[in-house]
Amino acid sequence: MEEVSITITLTPVQYKALSCACSNVQAWVDNAATARAMVAYEEIVAKEVARMMADPNIKSIPANKDEIVMNAPQDVLYNNNNPTEPQI
Repeated sequence: MEEVSITITLTPVQYKALSCACSNVQAWVDNAATARAMVAYEEIVAKEVARMMADPNIKSIPANKDEIVMNAPQDVLYNNNNPTEPQI
């Protein structure tokens, strides 16, 4: 799977404030995004496995969590109140 690069832009004031909260701003941002992605990953897996187990038409569930996440339907991935905005 190809990695995705994400860039954020902070104002000088935001950067200064964040640098007072941590010694390495880039490492903190990377860690925060990675940790939140892992929480979302596990939430998606749990929701999808529960959904598939409750569906009598589904005969097998993938053993690979990545496959479960990549094939999860949109209603599992996105907030029901705003289907264009991912849940965070």
